[in-house]
Amino acid sequence: MKGTIGKEERISVWLFRAGIGALILGASLFFLVFFPILREEIRYALRNRDAASDTVSLASADAGKAGILTPVNSEYSIVIPKIGANVAVVPDVDPFDQTAYRKALADGIAQAKGTKTPGESGNTFLFAHSSDDFLTRGQYNTIFYLLDKLVVGDRFTIAYRGKLYDYRVFDKRVTAPEQVEYLNAQSVENTVTLMTCWPPGTDAKRLLVFGVLDAIRAE
Repeated sequence: MKGTIGKEERISVWLFRAGIGALILGASLFFLVFFPILREEIRYALRNRDAASDTVSLASADAGKAGILTPVNSEYSIVIPKIGANVAVVPDVDPFDQTAYRKALADGIAQAKGTKTPGESGNTFLFAHSSDDFLTRGQYNTIFYLLDKLVVGDRFTIAYRGKLYDYRVFDKRVTAPEQVEYLNAQSVENTVTLMTCWPPGTDAKRLLVFGVLDAIRAE
């Protein structure tokens, strides 16, 4: 009888420890997956709201000045003052080739292969994937976590081959992953589509932000 009770107690202790271990593992995985999202939300909450109106300039004399942002790459990059994004763009990336876009997202935001470049009539499609697991997620996957903060009228700038292209947000929507027609969107204007997974950290849907060209500046 004593041996039976002792065995049952040992099983109960083992099950209890296994349960605690599973809870700790689950909490750790949750932290690893969602901490970058929480970090970006906190960073946004602490940002100076005046930063949304920061000026983007390529002039070396403006570098470091308060209220002026210098693109990280004058050849191809995007600056979104409202969310503090300033990152290089990797051109001609196949959005259906996971190996190709993961490699590109190690260096910046990806421009979908076959879409237009700034200055051309039509649509430029830029994307990042926020749903990569924590082992493969790079720093640039988090750049578009805050894309949902943009609203109609907000502005962003693309630096391309030494010129600045200023855009104004005119629409935003959440779509199903299979709605790939936006990749081939036709436009007589110069437009940009910014895409990320939605909600952040998942691949359930896609968040799209649409911008239209307001001005071109040569500096």
